[in-house]
Amino acid sequence: FDLQARFPQRLAVRTLGRSVQGRPVYAATVSDPWLPDHDKQHVLVLAGQHGNEEGGRLIALALLEWLTCATDTQAQSVLGRQKIVVIPNANPDGTEADTPNTAECVNLNNDHAPTGPMSREARFIQDAANELQPELVTDMHSRGYAGCSHDMVRYPWTRPYTEDGRLMSALAEDMAAAGERAGIPHAVHPLTWPGWWGNIPADDESHTLSFMYRRFKPLCLWTETAESNEFSVPASLRAAAGMARLRAALEWGQRQHSDCCYAGYPV
Repeated sequence: FDLQARFPQRLAVRTLGRSVQGRPVYAATVSDPWLPDHDKQHVLVLAGQHGNEEGGRLIALALLEWLTCATDTQAQSVLGRQKIVVIPNANPDGTEADTPNTAECVNLNNDHAPTGPMSREARFIQDAANELQPELVTDMHSRGYAGCSHDMVRYPWTRPYTEDGRLMSALAEDMAAAGERAGIPHAVHPLTWPGWWGNIPADDESHTLSFMYRRFKPLCLWTETAESNEFSVPASLRAAAGMARLRAALEWGQRQHSDCCYAGYPV
């Protein structure tokens, strides 16, 4: 809200709804107000679906500060060509209790089945996505009890006979390389670990990225920041690595890719 007060034309914060225990779920929209919206790329950044994961919320706030203050040329360029919606804390009740699930014990990250969500918090995420129609979705999580370990960038299993897998893999590698340059080792792989909600659409269509991919077919990335309550790398380094990943992703929306007629995300 401090950023909104300082930059009211560039940043708009709204309440998507209230959690089971009455806490607001906010969405912040950032873009250049002096350039028309109709030709901008759309980006959705999610954080805090699991309440006991600090890293995503930390990075989401750092992203909002970087974009809203826009003191360097990359931030200014991104604002001119992209409209970015950030949900910095999708599960405020879980955050307050330091637990992964909602107050109704729903895992938000697995509450996006084709039949519709069970929780109001998951519905708020879907409402924001349906309104935005994103070309890029980044869902930020943390690797609890990992301590001083590596971060991750992952992507969903994609539809057969498309370029989607190649593109998401390439973007994940770019993001991981940027995170490593910021100082934290990274691993990259598709979401195919047995027991997770990986393969799209074969295994489980209720995963957040499953919903996003089947509904909008954007580039979909899941990031993990290593942390634990006992010991983690400093918050400033976690934020720096997360921001480096996001900046690498946003840069994809700024350039013209091979075989594409115009600059923007190759979706």
